[in-house]
Amino acid sequence: MPSEEVNNSIDSSKQAANPVPPTGSQTTESFFQSSPTLEDKPVESAPVVSEPIHAEPVTRRESWFKRAIRSLMFALLFLLIGAAALYFTLYRTASAELTQLRLEAAASANQVATLEAQLNTAQTDLSSSRATIQSNNDQIAALTLKLAVYKMKTDVNTIRVALLKLDPITARQALNASRADLADLTALKVDASTLDGFTKRLDNTDRLMATDPQKAMLELDNLIDNLYLLESNLK
Repeated sequence: MPSEEVNNSIDSSKQAANPVPPTGSQTTESFFQSSPTLEDKPVESAPVVSEPIHAEPVTRRESWFKRAIRSLMFALLFLLIGAAALYFTLYRTASAELTQLRLEAAASANQVATLEAQLNTAQTDLSSSRATIQSNNDQIAALTLKLAVYKMKTDVNTIRVALLKLDPITARQALNASRADLADLTALKVDASTLDGFTKRLDNTDRLMATDPQKAMLELDNLIDNLYLLESNLK
């Protein structure tokens, strides 16, 4: 049994390796079966002609766009760097100028304060000087008035002595000098009523000096008393 199975498998292998050729009828039948008929032949359609699509060079466009973006970024970077440098330069310059201006303003303020202090001191000195000058002027006016009174007293006494010596010429000269002294007292703003009394005494002396020397002497004595009274009021 085993040997038969082995032989059968060997025969099957040989037939597969060497197939038996078909007979004439089988060949004709298979030919007609394999030959395509008119119905089985496919109808060929006209080829559709499409326009060629021009594809854009994507790689080259993307490369140019990247280069443009990169150039723009570099340009913006340099612009920012330049702007920052310019800003810091201007800022430092302005800051230095502002600091200098502040220092100058502080120095000017100190100078103004110093000048104001000096001005106040000068005004105080001026006020003090004016007060001193006014006081000196008052003293000078008082001394000038006293001097005019002393001078008139001297001239009146000269008239008295000349009358005692019977010297009318000297008496007349002294009388004229007394009238000039009276004009000085008027310029020094002595009381008008006092000056009117002095004038009347001199006029009476001038009138009585040649005719009645004793009455003229009485007028001169009264005038001297009035001058001493004026002198005492000036102190």
